[in-house]
Amino acid sequence: MKRSLLKKTALAVRERLDMFLGSQAESLCFEAFFRSAAGLYMAENSFISQDDLFSLSGLLPHMFPSFGRNEERVREASVQGAAVLGELPSEVWRSGVQIVGQLYQYFISGERDSVSQGMKKNSKVSAECLPAATQIFTPDWIARYLTENTLGRVFAGSCGYDTSGLSYYVERDITVRRRSPEEITILDPLCGKRQYSCVRF
Repeated sequence: MKRSLLKKTALAVRERLDMFLGSQAESLCFEAFFRSAAGLYMAENSFISQDDLFSLSGLLPHMFPSFGRNEERVREASVQGAAVLGELPSEVWRSGVQIVGQLYQYFISGERDSVSQGMKKNSKVSAECLPAATQIFTPDWIARYLTENTLGRVFAGSCGYDTSGLSYYVERDITVRRRSPEEITILDPLCGKRQYSCVRF
């Protein structure tokens, strides 16, 4: 999928949501975008039905919490976002969950550009602007390489896991302490878009 199409689409969603919600409603705008993109991904991959696309806070409240008195505004904005995102071909949504992260990176690219300009002038990044400055999509191959050569190595050395199906695994002579799968703990300090979580499973 061409990045230019993803970026153009994500920026069109941003413009539509800013017009619908107002540019000062950042948390509502993010939630509407997230529900639109995640909902379309789940619907296109048959995790939810098309009928549930705009009922995510009721269906999955732990992932899509209610916005209280603003819930209806967020739901209506999600419809607006999905109308634009729905123009992407089905194969985009079926290419993998990382599509949500890619779209989000482009969705906030205007803010990131603004923050980058300020940083070049030694301006301090405010707490509100920090996500735009730090949330950058990790390409799938990098997430796979890092996961296969850490967790994959531990599983191979500890549990006898067959690494032949790991595309990015690099064979090295490293001794791994034997342990059961239940004893393996994972720390992912960069768990923004859950790219590594998706690869782990």
